[in-house]
Amino acid sequence: GEAGRPAEAAALCREALQANPDDWGMLQTYLDCLLPATRPAQVAAGRHPAAADQPAAALDKLSIADEAATAPVHSEAALKQAAETVEALQQQGGAAQLRGPVLAPAELELRRMCLQPMWEGAPADTRRLAEAVVAAYARLSHLSSCALDLRCYTQQVSPDSRRWLADQVHSECQRSNSSQDSSADEARRLRRQVAAYQVEQDLGLPQLANATAAEAHAAKLLALYSGALHLSDSLDAR
Repeated sequence: GEAGRPAEAAALCREALQANPDDWGMLQTYLDCLLPATRPAQVAAGRHPAAADQPAAALDKLSIADEAATAPVHSEAALKQAAETVEALQQQGGAAQLRGPVLAPAELELRRMCLQPMWEGAPADTRRLAEAVVAAYARLSHLSSCALDLRCYTQQVSPDSRRWLADQVHSECQRSNSSQDSSADEARRLRRQVAAYQVEQDLGLPQLANATAAEAHAAKLLALYSGALHLSDSLDAR
């Protein structure tokens, strides 16, 4: 892609991804070739600048200086091609619950957000990104790495979608933990709950109105902690 043949490079990357759908570095390179204006080197203020207080401004930084203004007019076609590749990776890696294919839709949505202000002259809509985060949480929440994997995406969700996202994640946690599939694995249920609270914290939530609300929230977290202490009974104290 750097040598001026991004289409050929993207095709080679896609072949490599078909052989190893969980190769995250290859997916990043593939998207860099298809959507060069969203490459990390093109982002003015770093790969994933925080958007906590000024999402529009942060997304302006995300959406790039210099070459971004001359993004190819066929970016929509490239996005469609990327979406097709991501869908194929999910189908290929779905049975194995590979992290890369599960996270790929969120990565693609973040890159779509990079381009949206260029096309529309308005701040990017982050609801689709929030929906992609929920979908990824649903499939990865049993892993201890879940919230960390999602952090660079949750931090880009605009304030008007953050409460919705937190509520959806907690609802998905309850749904998964009440299913028969998870009834026999207490540690897995705990990891889902912890991940939900971590995602909520990464969103800057909850916003507690007073000390009483803060105490109630702390009590809820302490109850979760104390209720899980027995899981470590068999561990070596050293």
